[in-house]
Amino acid sequence: MADLLLGLPTFTGGAVSDNPQELRTGNTSFFVHDAWKVRRNLTLNLGLRYEYNTPAHDATDAAFVYDPSVFSVVPVGQNGVPRGGFESDRNNFAPRLSVAWQIKDRIVFRGGYAVFYQAGDRIGSAAILQLNPPHQFQLSERQDFDEPPLFLLRDGFPLSAIAPADIDLLIAQAGGLRGRDVNGTSPYSHQWSLGPQIELTPNLVLEVDYVGQTAKKLRRLQDIGQGNLVTPGDPNSVVFPFPDWREGRVGNDFLISNGRSNYHSLQVNLRKRFSPGPAGRVAFNAAYTWSKALGDTGNGITTGGGSSQVNPQNVNDLDADYGRLVFDQRQRFVLNWQWELPFGPGQPSLNQGLAAKLLGDWQFSGIWASTSGVPIGISGPDRSGTRSGNARADCIGNPLPSGFNQTVELYFDPAAFAIPAAGTFGSCGVAQLSSWARHNADMALFKKFRLETEERYFEMRFEFMNIFNTPQFRPPNQSVTDGSFGRTTSTSRPFVGDARVIQLGLKFYF
Repeated sequence: MADLLLGLPTFTGGAVSDNPQELRTGNTSFFVHDAWKVRRNLTLNLGLRYEYNTPAHDATDAAFVYDPSVFSVVPVGQNGVPRGGFESDRNNFAPRLSVAWQIKDRIVFRGGYAVFYQAGDRIGSAAILQLNPPHQFQLSERQDFDEPPLFLLRDGFPLSAIAPADIDLLIAQAGGLRGRDVNGTSPYSHQWSLGPQIELTPNLVLEVDYVGQTAKKLRRLQDIGQGNLVTPGDPNSVVFPFPDWREGRVGNDFLISNGRSNYHSLQVNLRKRFSPGPAGRVAFNAAYTWSKALGDTGNGITTGGGSSQVNPQNVNDLDADYGRLVFDQRQRFVLNWQWELPFGPGQPSLNQGLAAKLLGDWQFSGIWASTSGVPIGISGPDRSGTRSGNARADCIGNPLPSGFNQTVELYFDPAAFAIPAAGTFGSCGVAQLSSWARHNADMALFKKFRLETEERYFEMRFEFMNIFNTPQFRPPNQSVTDGSFGRTTSTSRPFVGDARVIQLGLKFYF
């Protein structure tokens, strides 16, 4: 406190130079399309799309990209280095095909297939070339107690201590460098769906669909500085591609196109349109999904589970990171409904007098959602000696043996996991288990109080979020070295909140 009052900082970090970015990108695309009515009950839609997307680049080329071949950053737009850090992909042809076939009067079969290309990335500040030195850099200074002050608080951080023109010195001071694979291609996906739509009654429709997708060349942030374990079991056999670098030099800020994923699902939907009946006017939608999402690539910004594929355990063995994606939920059921009770004006019962005013114009609605748990992986210390960015534990037994009772105190058997031996990677996959299933119900009661005309009325609303006060648990502790390994210590906020919420409202329609 005394040093602060005297204006003598002991440590200063996060001083960042400014680099105003004038990013530019472009898109040129065209398509051809034709609807062909093959027969009275059969229609085909055929199409082909082409798109050319240019990588984002600075209008003044104020950017440097890390080049592993020279162990340094090089300016873009010079000596064959693309302005955006990687070459534009000129092979983005995307076919389209769909079919509608009316098999019978009340049965229609629909199917579709298409290819889609990704134009941009959502990766935060990672791999943004404008954040590389010398155009932007981050510095820190530490003041020793027994030395004269490096600077005074009133003077601000002394950026002049390092000459911006000395790029080698800036690179030496930089905490991390950003790069991109110059030969990176546009990520693309194949997407398809097919299935029948059946009219069970004039107001009730059933849809059953197979929906799938495969994605290739997904961009991922990869630590190109991780070492290679030459002899398993011998941590001294690790060979680093850049031995003179300190840990985290490029870190995970090198963008490369080598990720993959796939999704397959059975989707069933039963939908009733809002229509009158003896019990009142009712509408509902019931949807069930049985699916599997697999891949080896995660998004560094999106969260949602206890499994992570943002960083591979071993960049030299990416197949070992193939498994359930962080958002994979094998089963999901959602039911929503709206029910106007059969009382009051215009209804079949109690439509006149005081009873109509008291019991009429009530509406009951709600949403029920149930999902199976998201994947969780078991992490461990890095025993490989390669500076692994996502080290995992060894799997040595069954985490859910017969008769095991899952509780918040112990969600799985910790004895099924162990710390890997020195010079080895963890044998566990990216997602060995599923976390807690989640169930939530929201319900509401609305009551109309009519005035002289139909257009003007009050509406009283009683709304209940998480009406049954069901706890939504976060995944249990997944670190094999943690003292609370296997315990569930907190709840999450997947819908509205942790606990039941009751909301009362009064609205006036006019």
